[in-house]
Amino acid sequence: MILSFVKQIPLAELYDKAKTSHIQVSYMTMIISLIVLLSLTLSIILISTLRFRLKHLKFPNELKKDFDLQNFLKGEWLETYSHYSEPTMNGQELVTFVNGNQYYIGNSWIFVLTDIDLNVSLRDLKWTKTRCETNQKHARETLKIIDENTMIGIDDLGCTINYKRK
Repeated sequence: MILSFVKQIPLAELYDKAKTSHIQVSYMTMIISLIVLLSLTLSIILISTLRFRLKHLKFPNELKKDFDLQNFLKGEWLETYSHYSEPTMNGQELVTFVNGNQYYIGNSWIFVLTDIDLNVSLRDLKWTKTRCETNQKHARETLKIIDENTMIGIDDLGCTINYKRK
């Protein structure tokens, strides 16, 4: 009203101008508020989804808190090994683990696994293969558990080792 008197603008025109400006500001404010709200909501949903996936995909079900090595090793495994410089030390064997530490090749009990060291959080598994007949160390294997069907690693003889569940 004071503005109308000072600038000598009719009060009706000033009211129409204020009403139009106010509506434009309101719509613009609402649109900006809606965009901000949607972006915040979307980012929260995406972060929650990512957190859920990382939590559940980080380790297979076999590698949760109640990890049982004996249960994990059950079944037949195909061991593929190769030496970096000795081609005669390359091959494959069908391996079965019995009672968690008896190492069978085919139907023959060949090794006992001793000094078993398991780090579930890093998915690292180490063991020493000891010949069951002579009780002498054959090799120390250092393996990485990739998933519930695969372990890869090396031994102290210079071989790369790959265990795949059959």
